[in-house]
Amino acid sequence: MQLKPLLRQLATTFEVTVDPTFTHNPEVTHVQFVDPTEALASHRLYLSPDSSQLVQLTYSWHGHRQSVGLVNLGTGLTTIIAAQNQLLKLLMTLGQCLHHDVQIQAAINQLAIQAITADFDTTLAQAVRLLENPLAIIDLNGEILTRSHTT
Repeated sequence: MQLKPLLRQLATTFEVTVDPTFTHNPEVTHVQFVDPTEALASHRLYLSPDSSQLVQLTYSWHGHRQSVGLVNLGTGLTTIIAAQNQLLKLLMTLGQCLHHDVQIQAAINQLAIQAITADFDTTLAQAVRLLENPLAIIDLNGEILTRSHTT
């Protein structure tokens, strides 16, 4: 999906401030948190939480990190769990924008069937490979039950 339509769709759920110096409209296929040790990849939108309420959006443009804008997760996020819930909502919204439900429904159905009969860690590993992102299972109290990575 092109970056500008992605930002417009994101603005329907969150307050998005677009950096006026970013005029390009590159194709975005993945979203991930910034990892300072990882090389920049093309077609990725990087998320960098600046505070409990703001998330910086950047993109790799000719090998350099280019600011795209800021997403305000909401005002009055008084607890860490509330901020994490909003961050999770941001990731879910971006994921829905990038991947249509019809395209991945067959894979999700297969994973669901395997999850009933298979070891949960195996199913989690398959979901990580499918999504090409780390996953965590968090209960309603914010307690991490299991995760696909250790960092």
